[in-house]
Amino acid sequence: MSKQRMKRRLEPPAPAKFKIGDRVRVKPGIQDEDHPDIPLGGWAGTISEVHKRGMYSVRWSQETLASIHPIYKRRCAIDGNVLEEYWLGEEDMEPDLGGPLAIEQPIKITPRPLSAEDQSDRVRMVFGVTSDDLLPAVDEDSLETYYDHLVKQMKLPVDARHCPQEDFLNPSPLRRIKVVALDGEIGWDEDEGILCKIHTAEGEEVVSLTDIEFRRSDPNYQLLADFSAWFCGHLLSEEDEEDEEEKDNEMEDDGETSEVPKPATRRDVVLVLLEIVAFAMSFGAVVGSAVAVMPWARWAACIGGGVGGMIVAVAHVRYARKKMSFVVPRLQKVADGIIGVLTGTVHGVLFGIMAVAFIGAVLGGILGVMLRRLVRGRKWMVLRVFPNGILFPAACGVIVQAFYMGRAAAITGLEYGALIGLGSGLFLCLVALPFATIAVRSTSR
Repeated sequence: MSKQRMKRRLEPPAPAKFKIGDRVRVKPGIQDEDHPDIPLGGWAGTISEVHKRGMYSVRWSQETLASIHPIYKRRCAIDGNVLEEYWLGEEDMEPDLGGPLAIEQPIKITPRPLSAEDQSDRVRMVFGVTSDDLLPAVDEDSLETYYDHLVKQMKLPVDARHCPQEDFLNPSPLRRIKVVALDGEIGWDEDEGILCKIHTAEGEEVVSLTDIEFRRSDPNYQLLADFSAWFCGHLLSEEDEEDEEEKDNEMEDDGETSEVPKPATRRDVVLVLLEIVAFAMSFGAVVGSAVAVMPWARWAACIGGGVGGMIVAVAHVRYARKKMSFVVPRLQKVADGIIGVLTGTVHGVLFGIMAVAFIGAVLGGILGVMLRRLVRGRKWMVLRVFPNGILFPAACGVIVQAFYMGRAAAITGLEYGALIGLGSGLFLCLVALPFATIAVRSTSR
């Protein structure tokens, strides 16, 4: 190894030009890497993260966010990018010395060409809009447009499978069918989508096109996948933008100011994992102490957990297509149903035990309501685990009643319940850790 190369390796890295909290502005002439027609010159913000390779995450100021071109905001929403932050090199920035902002505005907006490889772009081609436009919401007019497109593009008749997903507990059996044509009488419905005629062993039927499965080798497969993604709300549409605007307007009417959301950090992950463990231990302590002393607590926990699990599971399944869009379509309802069973069972068990120990639960809840004003605004761990509610003091009331009825048995039940809860919480942390890590990496880019 040469002496010069060894010297460069021994030299310490150059110190960062900026540090977290510094106010900076983007130098004139700098453009967005993904959208060259959007200039960033004059944008101002605060350094929120420093990368060892000379890259900085800048959180834009409210004045900058208010001055950003609407097209850029829409592009961020369409692409799933964070609007409030941006990664820049130190050569692209300069210290913010104050004074009025001189934000550069785009001279000519040039939409990105549509790509046949992108599902959202393929659906945009159906409606004849550009990459800067949101997809139309599902209504009579948009369904008619999509119906006319599928009539021209689908190759029918063809063999397929009919697999309606009407009930999570009693799913309908799969059937081998032949899709004859799209329905020419009714055509489409806002609830069912586009309808089609099928031939089965029982005769001819009219069913929703979203309940049909084509072979992957069938050219109709991609056409149906694109339509289902748009109809089921998996793609960003005008309706989603209107919902966001309504939420913003409601916040303004209530006198609330919208704060820029902070990206997830390792500290946030640690707090979430601690919350999981704390809740599991608390839940185990309540259930253990109550079951050890109260004769009917075990039955109340079983009945409450079973009923609560089924109710929440069914409620989750009804909205699984929108909530679980990142899961394979055939498994969306299964995945969300499992989550519903778990969450519903936990709450059902807790409320079932509170029904048995109603004296302690009611007194604890009343005390919690009285103390809410004293703890409001204080970031205590117990408030993070049981936020803005009276569930925690009500649970403490159940434990107090259990100790009053039988101290020795209640102590034993509390210890065993807390240990079981600790083990369950640690197991859930191991399951949730990979997803939390992905969230940190995606929001810090």
